[in-house]
Amino acid sequence: MIATHGRLNGLALTPTGLFWGIACGFTSAAYSIYPKRLMAVYGSVPVTGIGMLFGGVVLLCAGKTWTLAPALDLDGLLVTIGIIVIGTAAAFTLYLQGVVDIGPIKASMIASIEPVSATLFAFVWLSTPFKGIDLVGFAMILVTIFLLALPSDQVSNS
Repeated sequence: MIATHGRLNGLALTPTGLFWGIACGFTSAAYSIYPKRLMAVYGSVPVTGIGMLFGGVVLLCAGKTWTLAPALDLDGLLVTIGIIVIGTAAAFTLYLQGVVDIGPIKASMIASIEPVSATLFAFVWLSTPFKGIDLVGFAMILVTIFLLALPSDQVSNS
């Protein structure tokens, strides 16, 4: 509903947005399911750390990011460190620990709340407009999360 605004004949996305959305869906499924056995043996912190190390090396080599280093003042440096530590390392570590604790399917469904929060933040901070049909999409995501949170015996008795 969010991606189509309720229209069945088209998307409210650009082709580039559609491509990256589908790519993110596949990679999200992969990083939720693939490392489960590794995390059971080694825990989520080492698995996340090694994954980020490999990803960082690939990005460094492929993107030549050393040529893009901006001049940062102290505030910029602190914000960058906060994004790296809290917004990336801690977030992925906690997510992967959630995968270990509740399983990949429930963890990825709970993580699907992210489009709702991203859109709401875009609306509040960037004044990005959204339509009433978007609210229907948000509601559908939230209902799905609450249904998945129900114990399986409660769902089968309904």
